Amino acid sequence: MTVFQDAGAPAEQAGADRSRVDLDAAIEQITQALNLAERHPLSPEQRAVLDCLLARSGGAIDGPWAGAIAAIWANPQASFLDLLTLAQLNPQQDLTGRQLLGVRLEGCDLSGANLQRVNLRGSQLCDADLSGADLAEARLAGADLSGALLSDVNLTKADLHKASLALANLSGANLSGANLSGANLSRVNFHRAIVTGAVLGHNEGLTAEDYQQLVANGAIGDLHETESGG
Repeated sequence: MTVFQDAGAPAEQAGADRSRVDLDAAIEQITQALNLAERHPLSPEQRAVLDCLLARSGGAIDGPWAGAIAAIWANPQASFLDLLTLAQLNPQQDLTGRQLLGVRLEGCDLSGANLQRVNLRGSQLCDADLSGADLAEARLAGADLSGALLSDVNLTKADLHKASLALANLSGANLSGANLSGANLSRVNFHRAIVTGAVLGHNEGLTAEDYQQLVANGAIGDLHETESGG
């Protein structure tokens, strides 16, 4: 038995909206097919792990997958990583391209994880360890990455519009082509970071000195559009 589920291919806003609709439809089908008690709305963490599980199962919800789905359903207060464990999913491999909107990941260790094209818009990642992770083309607009360990992370072409990176460690990170417009860059460690083509603008906390250094290293921006240079 299977339910229809978006494959998680790169998508623009319309595609992301469609994916949310698809997951809502899948939840309705699962509730009926497996005779599960309705627990709507599921928490952002439950929705995210269910999205990952359906991608892993190819939409199958019977056999061994039924038990994993029931475990997700029965634990509305569980953390994202605990739900992944209950569903027997690997955070290093099973999150690529998935919809993780609004998920709480404060202090979580996702170092080295493959998070390419993941949608983490509005998620909480304060003090998370993402060192060495691959976040190429990830959607992180509005996410809170304050104090996060992002050393040697791949953020090529990532969308960090209006994200908070205050006190984050981006040493050795690859930010080539990343959108940093509107991001809070207060006291960010950019040592050895690659910023070629990274877009700046309206950046709270970015000093004129740091701005000039980033532009000298290939970033794109207008000093008059930074909070410190207005």
